[in-house]
Amino acid sequence: MSTNTKKQSLLGKAPRSTKTTKNKQNRSTATKPNNIKQSANTSANNKAAQKSKSSLLTTLGLLLFIIIIIPKPTLLSYHKLGMVSNSIYWPGVFGYGATLLDSNLQPQLDSKRKALYLCTDTVNSKSCQKYKVIADNGIIAAIKLTFSIKKTNLKI
Repeated sequence: MSTNTKKQSLLGKAPRSTKTTKNKQNRSTATKPNNIKQSANTSANNKAAQKSKSSLLTTLGLLLFIIIIIPKPTLLSYHKLGMVSNSIYWPGVFGYGATLLDSNLQPQLDSKRKALYLCTDTVNSKSCQKYKVIADNGIIAAIKLTFSIKKTNLKI
C-alpha cells in the first residue's frame, strides 16, 4: 500500500516558528514607529502647553505693567465762591499733559494742600485761579460719571 512520506527540507525540518518570528519582528518594528510618533506627539503637546502658558504669563505681565504705568482719571469735586463743580481730572504721564476733561484751562493739582490751580498760561502764575478741592473720588466715580453723561446726552 502507499506509505506517507514526510517532506524534508535540505537542512532538516522546516520549523513553522520562523514565519511567526518574522511576523513578531514585523509587529515589533511596526509598533516602534507608533511609539515614536506618540512620544513625539506628547512632546509637541507639552511644548505647545508651555508656549501657551508662557504667552499667557507674558500677556498678564504686560497688562499689569500697562495698568500701573497709565495714569488713572479721578473725579474731582472743587469749589470757589460757593460754586461747586465736578470734573474728571486726567493726571497725564509723569505729570505732563494733565487735563480736566470739561475745561480748556491747564490744571495743576496740589494734593497736599487740596488745591486745584486752573491756569490759562502755565508760565505766568498770575493767570491761575485757585480752587479748593472738596473730594477726590477716584477712578470708579470717574467711570460712572462718564457713562451717566453719555446716557443724558442720548436722552436730550
